[in-house]
Amino acid sequence: IESFQWDQLEKGSKTAFSVDKDFDVIKFGNKLNEDLIKEIDGEGYKTSEMELKTEIGQKKYILIQEKPTEKRDKKKKEKLVKNLVLDMEKLLQPFENIVDIEPIVIIKITESEAPSVLTDELGKKNIMRYTFEIFDNGTGMNRSDLRKFGIYLASSKSVKLKQTRGSQGFGAPSAFSDSQNTTGEPIIAVSKTQFDVYATASQFFTTSKNEKKYVVPHTEIETSFLHGTYIKLNYLNIKYISRYVDDYIKKTALMNPHVTIKYIDPNNENFNYSRRVNTFPPEPKYALP
Repeated sequence: IESFQWDQLEKGSKTAFSVDKDFDVIKFGNKLNEDLIKEIDGEGYKTSEMELKTEIGQKKYILIQEKPTEKRDKKKKEKLVKNLVLDMEKLLQPFENIVDIEPIVIIKITESEAPSVLTDELGKKNIMRYTFEIFDNGTGMNRSDLRKFGIYLASSKSVKLKQTRGSQGFGAPSAFSDSQNTTGEPIIAVSKTQFDVYATASQFFTTSKNEKKYVVPHTEIETSFLHGTYIKLNYLNIKYISRYVDDYIKKTALMNPHVTIKYIDPNNENFNYSRRVNTFPPEPKYALP
């Protein structure tokens, strides 16, 4: 998010975030129930989940690789893409009016019963299955960069040596490995830059050879946001205890007062950390290697 804003301000672009006014995330929808009630700029209107599914089902998606020879495989991939888009848009829908003008991060963790076949192997009780979704409206990644995402030693921070912390790019690959090792389910990644007409979506596994094995190859889809990245993964863990993750996100919000953070915990409780300042921190200078 910071990199996007610094770049836009340097260019004098009109697509820079509008942070000159205070922002209250609570004004924007909390959770998606059977009926989602949104109140934006004083105008309230209702959208049912069925209508939302219909609307999202009409989103455009284009397979950019060769078509599978088997029609069954093609239909399966199309269904995976539709479900991918549906999940993403359900997360973003309450914020569609501000997703391109307010620096925002949306995090959601959903808890469910873990399959016994997985928990039996762990030999532990009180193990639950979690779905982790996160979106940020930062710079985003083009198709070429998205291919490298999740691969060790691939990080934007190491390009210009602006920041050494995290420059080795171990964060995402480690999270992906934990997800795959505990559930055996693939990772979903969707990203778009402001220069792309469509976002690029993919569903994949990372391998021990530091490569990707695709369930859904790179696919172009329409999105409600101009730029940003959406990630979804599943993992097993001990039953959620409110305070560990919650405290981490709260401290992250305190350390980044120029960004709005929306967090929905496994109990479906909403935590709103609205942006507290009207300016971004100064862009860091280059560091010597």
